[in-house]
Amino acid sequence: MTAVLAFITAPPEHDTHQLTGSLGSLGVKTVLAKSSTDLARAATARGADPVDALCEALDARVATIAACDLLVAVLDGTHPDVLVDIGIAYASGTDCYALQTHGEPLEALHTDMLDGHARTTPALLTRLRQHLRLPPADSNPLTPVDDAMTR
Repeated sequence: MTAVLAFITAPPEHDTHQLTGSLGSLGVKTVLAKSSTDLARAATARGADPVDALCEALDARVATIAACDLLVAVLDGTHPDVLVDIGIAYASGTDCYALQTHGEPLEALHTDMLDGHARTTPALLTRLRQHLRLPPADSNPLTPVDDAMTR
């Protein structure tokens, strides 16, 4: 199986290290979202035109999401970049899964754009295992047969 690449988008206050590690346990490599606004500000500070800098940052984000196999959106808290990233993934055909550990359940508009939604990290990993066609975490690759041998 080739390596799966996931784009993780989350509100700035969310610590994505645990999620990155959890996805790594499935063999998924991750790309962490950077704020388009912060990237544009940095380019503007180096002398770039503000509008051009923001457009370039957004174009890079779109290209990165489109190149990924899936997007994992953390929906704890509200941040417009996360919602924009879901829209980019949906428009580019990138599979999109959401993790929302607290707050109100998602509304229909967003759930229609998601391939899966979970309220806990273990539930998200279970859905991703199914999506990636990986064996369950507790499966035994050896199956007993009548002749006492395993295959």
